[in-house]
Amino acid sequence: MKRILVDMDGVLADVYSRFFELHEEETGQRLSVKEIAGLLEAEAFPNQRKWVDNLYKNIAYQESP
Repeated sequence: MKRILVDMDGVLADVYSRFFELHEEETGQRLSVKEIAGLLEAEAFPNQRKWVDNLYKNIAYQESP
């Protein structure tokens, strides 16, 4: 049986450090934790949906026959 593990709270994988890196790569702006405190994830990282979608597309491409 195949299983999928979903890390809903970021405990198993630190996605936020990657979000900070991707944000800086795209905008040239380095954010700090202090600057985004209290913001929703989508407010702090407006492109996060695009980054996650691209990740899944890359995984699907690698797994296709």
